[in-house]
Amino acid sequence: MSETKRSVSAPPAKPKAVAAAAKSAEPATVVHDRTLWRARDIAIVGLAILATIVVAKFAAPLLIPVVLGLLLSYALRPLLTLLERVKIPRALGALLVMAGLVGAIGTMGWWIADDVATAVAELPTAARKLRSMVHRWQDESGPSTMSHMQEAATELGKTAAEVAGAKPTDTAPAAKVPEPASPTLASRLAANAGAVVGIAGEISIGLLLAGFMLAAGDAFRRKLVRIVGSSLAKRRITVEILDEIDTQVQRQLMILVASNLLIAFVCWIAFLVAGLGRATLWATIVGALHFIPYVGTAIATIAIAAVALVQTESFTSAFGFAALTATIAISIGFLLMGWWQGRAVRMNAVATFVTLLFFGWLWGAWGLILGGPLMAIVKVCADRIESLKPLGELLGE
Repeated sequence: MSETKRSVSAPPAKPKAVAAAAKSAEPATVVHDRTLWRARDIAIVGLAILATIVVAKFAAPLLIPVVLGLLLSYALRPLLTLLERVKIPRALGALLVMAGLVGAIGTMGWWIADDVATAVAELPTAARKLRSMVHRWQDESGPSTMSHMQEAATELGKTAAEVAGAKPTDTAPAAKVPEPASPTLASRLAANAGAVVGIAGEISIGLLLAGFMLAAGDAFRRKLVRIVGSSLAKRRITVEILDEIDTQVQRQLMILVASNLLIAFVCWIAFLVAGLGRATLWATIVGALHFIPYVGTAIATIAIAAVALVQTESFTSAFGFAALTATIAISIGFLLMGWWQGRAVRMNAVATFVTLLFFGWLWGAWGLILGGPLMAIVKVCADRIESLKPLGELLGE
C-alpha cells in the first residue's frame, strides 16, 4: 500500500532530451534578443550622429561663436587663476584678462596700420604694374599654351561636326550669344568686406561669451557634475574628463598660438634679410593665415609670391620668396607643430587629417581652426567612457 502511494505522489520525470532542448533554447533566445537590442542601439546612435551633423551645418552662425567662446575660456583660465592667487576677485580678473587680450589685438593692429594703409594706397599702381608685366611676358613668349589649346578645341569641334554630317561653320559663323556679365571687382570686394564684417562679429561674440564664462567660474562645472547623477563613480569620471579637457584644450591652443607667432617672427627676419618691402606686414599676414591648417599656408605662399613679383618685377625672385615662405611654414607648422601636437594630444596623423577635412567641410575656415581642439575633446571623452573606447582606440596613436 505504501509503495502504491509513493508511486502515485511522485511527479513524473522529464525526459532527458526535453530538458536538454529547453536549456539550449534559452541561451539562443537571449543572444537573439541581445543582437536585436544592439542593432537598434547602433541605428539610434547613427541617426543621432547624422542629425547632429545636419544641425551643426545649418546652425553654424550660432554654434561657431559659442564654440569659440568656450575654447577661449578654457585657454584663458590659467591667467585668471594667477590673478586669483594675488587676491583679485574673479569678476575683476575676468575683465582684466579680456581687456588684456583685446588690447594685445589692438596693439598689433596699430603696429601694422601704417603698412596696411600704404599697401592699400599702392594697390592701383601694383595692379597696373602687374598687368604690364603680364602683357610683356605674353609678347616675349609668343602665343600662349592656352591659345593653342583653344585653337585645337575649335578644330576638333569642326571635325566632329563634319563627321556627324553637319556643314562646316567657317563660311557662315553663327551669331555670338552675349555672355552674362561677370561680377566686377568692386562687387567681389564688397562681398569680401561683408564676410570680414561677419568674421569680426563672430569673434566679438566669442570674446564676450568667453568673458562671461570666466566670470562665472566653476558654476557650470559643478552643475554638470550634479547632472550626471549621484553615483560616485560617474562623478569621478566626469571630473576627470573635465580636467583632461582643460589640459588638452590649453595645450592645443598654446601650440597653435606659439607656432604661428614663431612662423611670423622667422618670416619677418627672412623677409628683412631678403629685402622684401614692408616685411612686418607680410610676416604678420603669413602668421595669421597659418591659423587655417593647410589652406592658410597655400594662400600665404601665393600672396607673398604676388607681392614679391610686384616689388621686384622678376618671376625668379617671386618663386624664391614663395619657396622661402613655404619652407618656413612647412618646417615649423607641419613638422614641429605636428610633432608637438601629436605628443600632447596623442592622436594619429590620419585621424587628425580626416578630422580637419570633416570640420573644414562643416564650418569652412572656422572648422579648420576649431577642429583640432574639438577632436581633442572627443578623444578625451572616448578614452574615459566605456562605450566610446573603440572610438578612442581608432583616434589614438
